[in-house]
Amino acid sequence: MRKKLQHLGSLTILLLFGFTVTTLSAIPTYAASLTTTSITMNPDTEGVVNNPVINFTTIGAIPTNGTFALNFPSEFSLTGLVAGDITVAGTGITTTSKSISGNTVTVTITAGSAATGVDISVTFANSHITNPSTSGEYFIGILTYDSGASPVDNGSVKAVIDNANNANTANMKINAEVFQQCTMSLGTADIINLGSLVIGSDSIGSHDVTINCNAASFNFSLSDSVNGMYNGAVSFADATTAATNPTSATLASCVATNPQGCFGVHVTESYADTDLSCDSDLATATQYSGINDATAITACAGAGPVDANTNTITVAYGARITANSQAGVYTDTVTYTLAPTF
Repeated sequence: MRKKLQHLGSLTILLLFGFTVTTLSAIPTYAASLTTTSITMNPDTEGVVNNPVINFTTIGAIPTNGTFALNFPSEFSLTGLVAGDITVAGTGITTTSKSISGNTVTVTITAGSAATGVDISVTFANSHITNPSTSGEYFIGILTYDSGASPVDNGSVKAVIDNANNANTANMKINAEVFQQCTMSLGTADIINLGSLVIGSDSIGSHDVTINCNAASFNFSLSDSVNGMYNGAVSFADATTAATNPTSATLASCVATNPQGCFGVHVTESYADTDLSCDSDLATATQYSGINDATAITACAGAGPVDANTNTITVAYGARITANSQAGVYTDTVTYTLAPTF
């Protein structure tokens, strides 16, 4: 009986030892850890659809038929995500194929390769990724492999999910460019506060601008070199329209096609003055025009010599967000230009 027990004990030890060795040998060995990674969340609000952009820089090369995988935490939903929603860019990468299994996205470089130090960008579209329902920090794993599926590098990128109830505010910063023979006063401040942004409502801020030129005629125009507010709201300027007749729309119609949020401007004369004419397309209170640098808006024009009256106009800005907009403070800088025309 003692011999049998001794034999059984030896067998148990051998089995345990064998299991331990097998488990350790299955752990992949990566050459290096990815240190340069980033993610842009569009938006970063909890529980809403998101079109993120993930970037990382290779340490070891990924050859033709090599792959990399993005492992999303289980709190993300990738339901409905297909290969056509994913765009991959990187120097040396010609074509790729993509596959989705559960919460893992795998990309194969089918033509070309990514050398050491290549910046790879993966852009998701069509709103088929849903953020976790709870705010916090989540880490998306990034793993790269050679053409034989042997590990190359590994790393992760931190996605920060914001609470949907975080306060959103917006303000416009104004720069003024005034040419000789002209004067401009921005009133009490060069920052226009739009206040708290509420989902589904227009948030408005305005100020009076006093302009005058000792010239036969002059133009008052607005431009925005960024063409978008920080935090993702977009200006909905139509770059194909003439500068003196910008396309306008309601903010509600804008967010229907721009779910990250929209902002725009409208301009009115403070009183009737035959020396000053502002674009009627911008004068309707619910209509706004987008602003960008390429298509500066000529909002008002002075015709004929200026009389003793002061030319005062009201410039109003509106912003509107949706449940898909990023939480936080929205800011943008707009330049006013007052110039004589001869």
